[in-house]
Amino acid sequence: MKSIRALPVSVLLIFVFISSVRSFDQSYYKNAYNHNKYNYLKGNNNNKYSNFNSNQDSYRSDKSDLIFPGTKWCGAGDIATDYNDLGTNVETDKCCRDHDHCSEYILAKSSLHGLRNNAPFTRVHCRCDKKFYDCLKTAADTGDQPSQMVGYMYFNLLETQCFQEVSLLLF
Repeated sequence: MKSIRALPVSVLLIFVFISSVRSFDQSYYKNAYNHNKYNYLKGNNNNKYSNFNSNQDSYRSDKSDLIFPGTKWCGAGDIATDYNDLGTNVETDKCCRDHDHCSEYILAKSSLHGLRNNAPFTRVHCRCDKKFYDCLKTAADTGDQPSQMVGYMYFNLLETQCFQEVSLLLF
């Protein structure tokens, strides 16, 4: 009987950016985007999600131009007064708020775990993007329509990247 010698093994943990778009189902949000785009282009203002300058959001500051209508957390930053302050699209807003509070992130133009984020926006761990996707899908399934548009914009139009750790075995 031959004896098997154990080879010394080391595990190297590295972090890499991956495309969130490639990781999530894109088709889920496409119909919502096309429907809302069509209503906006034909001037149908009955769809409150298609007109980004609607009167319902006139109380917002200039910063609100970067926040999705009916939310206070979905967009660049937030306009909430505190953690519990949510917009009229509560379920979608909860998803965005939780995503904004992801504990693992790399700020714009900074580094973490040996990764340099040269993007003009924060990148989050892929776990947070996955949780965000699942939350938006659940919100959409329960009738919170804006979640479809927010998801499509974030995952498909912005083509975001997240980061995750990868284990490499070294012999």
